Amino acid sequence: MSNMKNGAKFLYGRRVSVLKIMSKHSATLVIMFLITLLPIFQYQAYAHATLEKSTPQQQGIIKHKPEAIKLEFNEPVNTKYSSVTLFDDKGKKIKDLKPITTGWSQTVVFSSEQIVNGTNTIEWHTVSADGHEVGDTFEFSVGKVTAKDEHTSLPLYEQSKFWFGLLRYVTEGATFLLIGLFWLNGIAKKRGLRQFNVLPKQSGIAWIMAMSVLVSLVVYMMTLTSDILEDILSFKLEVIMQFPYILSSISLIILFILFILKDMEKIWYWLISIIMIAVISMSGHVWSQQVPLWSIIIRTIHLIGLTLWLGSLVYLICYAIKVKIDQLTSVRRMLLKVNIIAVIMLVFTGILMAIDETNILTLWNNVSAWSIYLFIKIAGTITMMLLGFYQTMRALRQRQQVHRFALMIELLIGMILIVAGIMMSQINIRS
Repeated sequence: MSNMKNGAKFLYGRRVSVLKIMSKHSATLVIMFLITLLPIFQYQAYAHATLEKSTPQQQGIIKHKPEAIKLEFNEPVNTKYSSVTLFDDKGKKIKDLKPITTGWSQTVVFSSEQIVNGTNTIEWHTVSADGHEVGDTFEFSVGKVTAKDEHTSLPLYEQSKFWFGLLRYVTEGATFLLIGLFWLNGIAKKRGLRQFNVLPKQSGIAWIMAMSVLVSLVVYMMTLTSDILEDILSFKLEVIMQFPYILSSISLIILFILFILKDMEKIWYWLISIIMIAVISMSGHVWSQQVPLWSIIIRTIHLIGLTLWLGSLVYLICYAIKVKIDQLTSVRRMLLKVNIIAVIMLVFTGILMAIDETNILTLWNNVSAWSIYLFIKIAGTITMMLLGFYQTMRALRQRQQVHRFALMIELLIGMILIVAGIMMSQINIRS
């Protein structure tokens, strides 16, 4: 009897210690999560800034040098982080110019003293109210055209934005796959099916993911201008709050570390994994919408649907390596239910996101890079659905085996959809 009491005390003490650990780290988690939400209360109705008019006019020919260089945007931009670089007709840099205008302004004015006769190229950069750096290049000529389409940018492989995009794709794609597999393992465990545990049992993978996100964050900061970077490294909170990706990355690193804490309640790992998806959803266009919180909710649900689908694919790939014929029926039923839920989430939220982010008629009348990626996502999603239902309804049910070629094609399309989603979060929306 005394042994039973001692055992109960031991279990109770262990339970209390676990709860203390959970409470301690929950506080950190909540604080970091609230920090990521703070921009909601600062920015309510801004999209990426777009250049609506310029003086001199793009591709225009003027007789004399203009009194000033003027850039007029569709919304106020931060003039402190605005600049133009002037190039001559041979693509040689003349000078970097800072604006005469100060504060937040819809029209940014620069000195025109450095403009030369012939063709000039202007490369402009600024920061939108939603924290995204935007920029472009245009030409104009004084007197006559002396050059055309002069290339002033570095090769793609020398641009930090290219490497940032690649790293972001790898880290976010891997996060979706790992979390999706974790969810499928949880569902499979309840059904008595085989599990392929990675997270949270293989802590080394979580540490690698945390470091990958950190590297991605460092490369992202390399894409920012020196004045922005200086203010960020000075820990100016009002500046940091303008860059959601920084907040999202910091939160994701912490969440990966919290994910591998041992002896936590099962709900802890499920909660953290869902918050991870929510944090990723906060790093794109959501801050530019009329109601950021609503945009975050529907994008989070959309990404949960994608994560479930990809998790099903990874689980089936792992399962296909060591197929057990006697369990195929149970696996098929599980995957069918998961895929149906994922499809409903993807389609329903996809429609809501399209309505929330842009004008559908604009997509047809004025095709842009963003709308092309949207069409790719729609076509890819439909194809994935067809392949998924073929897998579950025919290959697994009738043939009692996994169609590996269809499986790999489906996974490849899933990776393409992640690329499309990341690209859409970084470029201007046609509205």
